[in-house]
Amino acid sequence: EYAEHYPASLILSESDHSYIIGNKASYDGRQYPLALTEKRPEGQGYCHTLVIPKARVYNVVDPLATRDHCFVLKELRAHFYDFWSKMKNREAMLARAHDALKERESALIHKGPRPAAYTDAVNAAVFSHFQRMKPAFLQLKAEEDFIFGFHVFPENTIGHLHMHVFPHDNDFREYSTRDYDYKTVPLQAILDAEGEDQSASAKSTSSSASAEAQSTTRDESSNGFSAVNKST
Repeated sequence: EYAEHYPASLILSESDHSYIIGNKASYDGRQYPLALTEKRPEGQGYCHTLVIPKARVYNVVDPLATRDHCFVLKELRAHFYDFWSKMKNREAMLARAHDALKERESALIHKGPRPAAYTDAVNAAVFSHFQRMKPAFLQLKAEEDFIFGFHVFPENTIGHLHMHVFPHDNDFREYSTRDYDYKTVPLQAILDAEGEDQSASAKSTSSSASAEAQSTTRDESSNGFSAVNKST
């Protein structure tokens, strides 16, 4: 139902199962000067983007998220991989991030006097950094250079599953918050844990089946021996 409640400009891509949406928040903490001593509201990295399922899934701890060998979670990543494979989509991510910077700049200008810490020079530096990082950003590899992570309940702030996507290199996180890194669980860690659980479950089931088969064999052998004794 995301498309019914939010501007179409935030939707960068749509698959049968998910949306890729631009972050409404700026990724550059210098645009939040009043939050310097609080948990930062900016994104976690350059062009921080979100991928969300269309299905109603509360959080990554929801059984719906890991059902069918983590289909929902894997689809979110696959959607981004496919999205990133086209250069026009990379440029769309950049355009959305630029819009977020402009919207934040406008909010600072029009909501009363700007804080002293936010000057024209700082604003110029924000956009200069954005432009400087663009060429390197466009060359990133989806499989190697991005973090795919989840804020796991009870540390989540929104009651709908969403995967955070942003570059992991420090150069792309210079002005972004790290306040949420402690609760950002990598997708691969979740898939590995689920795989281990499934493997353990399969081994347990196999062991139980083997034990039951051995017990049945012993019973049948015992019954056969008794029958022979009786017949003699």
